[in-house]
Amino acid sequence: GIYLRRNWGGEFENVAILVAKMLKAIHAQESKKAAWNKAKAVVEELWSMKLKRLPRR
Repeated sequence: GIYLRRNWGGEFENVAILVAKMLKAIHAQESKKAAWNKAKAVVEELWSMKLKRLPRR
């Protein structure tokens, strides 16, 4: 088990939990960046096909 604990403004929390939260935040940022890059690539592909407007459903 993890016995390390940190005091953050009167609150104690396991260091492992803090690290997991940090890693999750970093992963979420990477996912957002990847999604944004994919969206930009799709838009560029549509423009290259001379598609000015997306068809309505």
